[in-house]
Amino acid sequence: MHAGNFRQRPFVQRTPIGRRILSVGAIFACCFSGSLVRAEPLTEADVVRISKATDPNALAARETAAVAEAEQVRASLYPNPSLSWDREHVPSGVVGRERTDNISLTLPIEISGRRFAGMALARSEVASARARAARSQSDSVVLALLRFYEALAASGDVEIASLAVARLD
Repeated sequence: MHAGNFRQRPFVQRTPIGRRILSVGAIFACCFSGSLVRAEPLTEADVVRISKATDPNALAARETAAVAEAEQVRASLYPNPSLSWDREHVPSGVVGRERTDNISLTLPIEISGRRFAGMALARSEVASARARAARSQSDSVVLALLRFYEALAASGDVEIASLAVARLD
């Protein structure tokens, strides 16, 4: 890779604090953006639903699981047979018997157990990909709920501070 083609991620995406800032910002953007103005407050169920639907890591893990399932289907298929036709011109003394047609059918028969081993490997890869997808989705939901509770606590702190300021006046 050439040095000119290397694109470094912004600082905010490279650090844990930066990721927290992004997630809190995303939650506030969802809660307070003009296109998503809601009459009722955001609930835990809403946060879970939004997190499951929009987390890019969880979506990528689900797609990886889908690819593993497709590989499992491919591993279970038998090899394709092949059909070939050859025509050979052979000079002979008999008129009309100067050509020979050969048709051959090749049907691969698997007796080594390689196909079944490939199927077992594909099944284990599917299980592993599904587990990674579930963990990624669980991690994203936990992180979103943590940010949600932090935002609720912050709004409660703001309410308490505003009441304290009102009593001082």
